[in-house]
Amino acid sequence: MATVGQWASDNHKYLFVKRDLFRCPGYDRLDGSAHIIGDRGFLFLFPTGTQPNTHTPGNDDGLKAKLQADPSVLRASIKINHWLGLDVDEVADYLISEVYPRQRILGVYRYGDELLYDVLKNKAAILSLTPHDSSAPVTAKRPYDEQAQEVHLSRAFWDDVYSPAEFLSLSNEDRAERILEREDMLCDRKKVNKINGVAAEELEFKQSEAAQFVSQAVDLGDLQLKAPATIAVWIRPDDIQDDRRVFGQLAGPTTQGGTLRLQKGQLQLWNGNAWHTLIAEGIAAGTWTHIAVVFEANGQASGYLNGQKRQSALSRFDFVGTSVGIGARFLNQHGNEFLGRMKDFQIRRQALTQQEISELAQATP
Repeated sequence: MATVGQWASDNHKYLFVKRDLFRCPGYDRLDGSAHIIGDRGFLFLFPTGTQPNTHTPGNDDGLKAKLQADPSVLRASIKINHWLGLDVDEVADYLISEVYPRQRILGVYRYGDELLYDVLKNKAAILSLTPHDSSAPVTAKRPYDEQAQEVHLSRAFWDDVYSPAEFLSLSNEDRAERILEREDMLCDRKKVNKINGVAAEELEFKQSEAAQFVSQAVDLGDLQLKAPATIAVWIRPDDIQDDRRVFGQLAGPTTQGGTLRLQKGQLQLWNGNAWHTLIAEGIAAGTWTHIAVVFEANGQASGYLNGQKRQSALSRFDFVGTSVGIGARFLNQHGNEFLGRMKDFQIRRQALTQQEISELAQATP
């Protein structure tokens, strides 16, 4: 396989499209996403190191070692259909191959077939999917162990939300509403709770093999939000030195202000022209810290550390017409994704007062 950088460069157009396959990371033993355009693309699968049906990270209290010793096979069940992003074609055949970690052909699958694939417990996997001429012979390696006695099955849930006909007829808004009717689609529910609310679930951004291929950032979409506004969150960063993005735009012009990053132990703000320090000291790796930035309608932005006001700078807050994310790189190229944990991430449509921010910082993360 080519180097990670070369592989990403050769296939970058697929990395910009993503469809989650399973529930949010932290709720199952497997996670993954589909990156499909038309009739071809890639599937990413990786073990989360998480106990099923809990939100307990696998590196806490020895749980990771316990799960590693678990003899259960981690098996993904994925329907090869429109929910991966494929064009609807019920007579199409696809050649599915394992690109990483083992280079091998897994088989030919018809549109609507179920792919069963056993994921190694300590390895991410990349599978490729391409159209196949049914007349061409294929020598394949079965992607799962038929003799396995103990199997943990992670089933992709997208296939039963709506039919191919409904998928084609519904608008993007109607598709989103249909998804939100499902109690198990927690990732999408979290996306709609960010404005004037709290992402109460803890967000974890890991340094992992899978992170080389798949972004861990939380895509919030177009907030349609300008100042006055407030960003507030508890953070427990693993790295505070290397341009770690906390919040900011995913695309759009560089003149938009409001992106926040950790750089050399400081919280810095991009005002559309340059970086400005809002919190000069007091943020430490491995320690929970409450940070907040208040954007006034008059163009003033102020940083708060554990409820106390620090530095200020002139900056617009303009997130209208462009996608933004938590822990995300700009254009997936500039800066580095956040590493560590976040809790109680809030985006408010008003400039909170000193007292209101102090009250947020008094809560235990």
